[in-house]
Amino acid sequence: QSFLISQGVRTSDLLSRLSKLDSDEKFNLISETTRIRANCVNPVDTVDNTTGIAIGYVQSGKTLSFTTLTTLAIDNGFRIVVYFAGIKVNLLEQTTKRLKKDLLTEGENSRFYKVYQSPSIAENTHIKIQSALKLNQRPTILITVLKHYKHIDELNKIFKTPQVKDELGNNGVLIIDDEADQAS
Repeated sequence: QSFLISQGVRTSDLLSRLSKLDSDEKFNLISETTRIRANCVNPVDTVDNTTGIAIGYVQSGKTLSFTTLTTLAIDNGFRIVVYFAGIKVNLLEQTTKRLKKDLLTEGENSRFYKVYQSPSIAENTHIKIQSALKLNQRPTILITVLKHYKHIDELNKIFKTPQVKDELGNNGVLIIDDEADQAS
């Protein structure tokens, strides 16, 4: 890629709280997620797309990897991250809960993250996302959604609303598929 991937405030904040990892494990985590992020498009004023895959074993730290990828994406210009969190509600809730816990979205970091689980037009999520995108502190929108055509279609409708489309402009959206082994 022709752009530099930097470890910024959000990534440093996450790494500083990973007390269970030693320095080598943190180094490996950041190296691997930086490599993954480097394969994404530049999210600012770039009209392009790319698809990549990173595979991990069961209980290998995939969730921590995509959480770290999220912070790297934020530090490098992404405003919205979408997570396909499986086909079962319990997996969706588990992913949402883990993101909130790891990123402290309901505590000291609440101004940096806005989390939406299974957003819908009926709940005016598009208006809430528009409002969050307009905030001065530029919070990142984290969206967890079931990997089901009805939920994906609803998310697509939200992104096509003038409120979200106009406010987001040409800024990129990172999509993380936590259950890529299941059809979407």
